[in-house]
Amino acid sequence: MPGGERGSLTAVQTGTARSQTPSPPRRAALRRAAPWQPQSSERELRGEEIQSIEFAKAPREGVAMPFGCLTLGEKKDYNSPSDVTDKYDLGQIVKSEEFCEIFRAKDKNTLKMYTCKKFLKKDGRKVRKAAKNEILILKMVKHPNILQLVDVYETRKEYFLFLELATGREVFDWILDQGYYSERDTSNVIRQVMEAVAYLHSLNIVHRNLKVQWAALHLVLENLVYYNRLKQSKIVISDFHLAKLENGLIKEPCGTPEYLGEERRRLVTVAERGVHFRDQSTALQNDVVGRQRYGRPVDCWALGVIMYILLSGNPPFYDETDDDDYENHDKNLFRKILAGDYEFDSPYWDDISDSAKELVARLMEVDQDQRLTAQEAINHEWY
Repeated sequence: MPGGERGSLTAVQTGTARSQTPSPPRRAALRRAAPWQPQSSERELRGEEIQSIEFAKAPREGVAMPFGCLTLGEKKDYNSPSDVTDKYDLGQIVKSEEFCEIFRAKDKNTLKMYTCKKFLKKDGRKVRKAAKNEILILKMVKHPNILQLVDVYETRKEYFLFLELATGREVFDWILDQGYYSERDTSNVIRQVMEAVAYLHSLNIVHRNLKVQWAALHLVLENLVYYNRLKQSKIVISDFHLAKLENGLIKEPCGTPEYLGEERRRLVTVAERGVHFRDQSTALQNDVVGRQRYGRPVDCWALGVIMYILLSGNPPFYDETDDDDYENHDKNLFRKILAGDYEFDSPYWDDISDSAKELVARLMEVDQDQRLTAQEAINHEWY
């Protein structure tokens, strides 16, 4: 075979492009080489090369593509800001939270009012993740005691979530206005929340953010509000940006460091990180901080703490160390939480029924395997 023909065969085998039209001798040379087959690794490489060429030759946007053709990096179809403003009037910011800003919004056609949550993508990965997570979870749920998602828009810079508007007051504001809160009132609230949590748990969703904190010198039940201002208004749960689907036990942290709403922090780890609980109530949802993994029982612990506070007006765990001594205060508080060291103090619990105390104790069981589930709590004799 002439040297030029051998050169042509080499070019064909290595995939080198030739601009000239092959001559008959070259074709004959190629037929003689047919018995040769590349090794598996070479075939895989050849396939990757061909595939990359096909991707590189993908049709321009707007050009019809043959059936089955693949493309890389398809453009995402974003909403434009005008899509939002054409349908809704956005009012002033009502509240700024850790991940989002909250507005009142009015549907221009129906004049119905909604809550709008705006997440800014530029605020970082955690904000983007929180927005996507809340959208994912809220699209899965439909329950009378959970604020429902109505509309979602994603622009290049923001996520807009439109939800039902709850016009009622926060639970503790209602208590202050009434001047009292009976055991029956507490039973009504806890049962509604427990039913919503049992529903979430049936879908393997953990809320992870049911909590109590001090604000403006009084207790605030975050994420639990009355739906409207009628006397018999229902209670609704909101804020699902930290909720998580439970596929096995969860170990990732959630929420602000002060809440650590999971059963995973060891006391020594918290102390080493310098996490200070300047407000004793912020530690209450930490559940059994000695564990490293957690799941649905963490929500039941949180509801036990909420029930304790609603019935007595006091948090279950407290430390008499000077609040200015943050380190010792926090360590002592965590030791009590780890041990489940709380009491039904007199006179606050003197008039509270034994069945209520028993339910609180079963919900605040240190061992999460022994703790009541939400469904078991609903069937408790206290209600």
